[in-house]
Amino acid sequence: RYGRQYHQRPTVRFIFRNAASSQMGAKTIASTEPGSPRDSRTRVVDLDEATIKDNSRFFASADEVPRQAISMGMATIMETKEVILLANKANKAEAIVKTIEGPVTEEVPASLLQEHPNVTFMVEKEAASKLAG
Repeated sequence: RYGRQYHQRPTVRFIFRNAASSQMGAKTIASTEPGSPRDSRTRVVDLDEATIKDNSRFFASADEVPRQAISMGMATIMETKEVILLANKANKAEAIVKTIEGPVTEEVPASLLQEHPNVTFMVEKEAASKLAG
């Protein structure tokens, strides 16, 4: 039973959480940092300084903030059978417009989702405020 489930392509859900910095959602998707190659796989990555700064609010001191994370990698994400991306709050508006309407680029890893055959964007009104129409 479990072996069969293991081999099925998973559904991936991403949440652009409400964060102090508006950069968080624009910069990463499943710890895939800007500039990560589209053929990247799940791996350990070094986090950039902006991500480390964003994460510092969760720790007592800046020295405690992890400098690395496990990234799913865009190739791994693109192989899933379904992607559901959730976004809320106005500070995610720039990330959402770049993801949905911007050019597909490795500098905005979530923009690669425009090429996924089965992606759903569930976006709260404030997070959708910069979308055309």
